[in-house]
Amino acid sequence: MLRARTFLVVLGVLLAGSASAETKKVSLGEVSVVPRNDGTVAPLLRTTAENELGALDLSHVKRDAVLSLSLVRLDTAQDGNGTSVTCVVSATLRTKSGGTIFAVLEGRARVDSSNDAAKRLSLRSAVHGAMTRVPEALK
Repeated sequence: MLRARTFLVVLGVLLAGSASAETKKVSLGEVSVVPRNDGTVAPLLRTTAENELGALDLSHVKRDAVLSLSLVRLDTAQDGNGTSVTCVVSATLRTKSGGTIFAVLEGRARVDSSNDAAKRLSLRSAVHGAMTRVPEALK
């Protein structure tokens, strides 16, 4: 009986070790801000991307990849209905070895307000929109 338990424990450790050894991961690469900004956007973009990437279910990933993200647009516009903030982010997925780009993703968001909270919400929503497409791109 003790031999059977020992065997099961050893088998469990071996299986857990090989599962984690085969787990592929997606790491965050470059994060850039194309439009001019006040300097607070880049750290928020990186933090948001890290949080979104960490929340994704990537258990099915079959290869290591690098995700790069760029803020393409963060505009405030006023029209007859009020003020809105529009954000567009672009992301690329590339192989870790070789750097071959295999997916280009985009996220867009619009928030009807112009305060700083609206800018942050717009940015977070656009990043979320791009990141939700990552698991599909990795299939």
